[in-house]
Amino acid sequence: MSNGMDISGLTRGLMQNLHRSQQSELKTQMQISTGQRINRAADDAAGFALAEQFSREIGSLEQAGRNALDGISMVQVSEGAMGAVSENVQRIRELSIQAANGTLAGADRSALQLEIGQLQAEISRTVETTVFNGINVLNDSQSLRLQTGSGADDGVVLELSSIGAALDEVAKIDITTQEGAQQALAVADSALEAVTKNRSSLGAFQNRLNSNINTLQNSVINNESSRSRIQDADIAKSVSQLVQSQTQKSAAIALQSQANQDAGRVLQLLK
Repeated sequence: MSNGMDISGLTRGLMQNLHRSQQSELKTQMQISTGQRINRAADDAAGFALAEQFSREIGSLEQAGRNALDGISMVQVSEGAMGAVSENVQRIRELSIQAANGTLAGADRSALQLEIGQLQAEISRTVETTVFNGINVLNDSQSLRLQTGSGADDGVVLELSSIGAALDEVAKIDITTQEGAQQALAVADSALEAVTKNRSSLGAFQNRLNSNINTLQNSVINNESSRSRIQDADIAKSVSQLVQSQTQKSAAIALQSQANQDAGRVLQLLK
């Protein structure tokens, strides 16, 4: 009976070793197939929590970067439209200089006024209809807060200044007289100064957003590196562990088979 009990205990021990080897093999195979050391919380509870924190931060930083890019798109739409307005105002100024020349007759100035009328209409249309995602970027003064970081307070404010008021006088320009043409020069200069000031402000803000995006990208890279050190598997080490687990499993199976045969011989003797 002593031999029977010894064999039974040996069998249980071998079964336990076989189970551990199989579990280790499955875990290592998953690490190799996914490339990650931690695939579930049970693999490393503390490491899993840290990796999840880094993942959340990375996702937040990436979204903040997309927000900044949206801000740049809005700035570019606004600045581009103001560029078109500026060109039209500059053309009005050139026509006013031409009309201010004393060699022109009244009919000549009237012909020039026709072109100015078209330019005035286009300026008004541009100011009234230039929108970004439903937001009028030229005719409404407003402050827009852009979420450009992962924290609640990580943001910058985009100041949009209306240029509509600065262009009101441009819409009234009339160069059908020499005096009106001379007065138009000062009006055009004032409008161009206002538009240029706004364009410069938007250009500076765009540079700020570009710098912000570079900072966010560096943060994402650093956070990804930290997460990788915690979560990613050492493939060479995992392969070595897999070979070891498979060897242990094969040995356990062989020993289990031998133990079963020994147990059978003991039972034959007892009979």
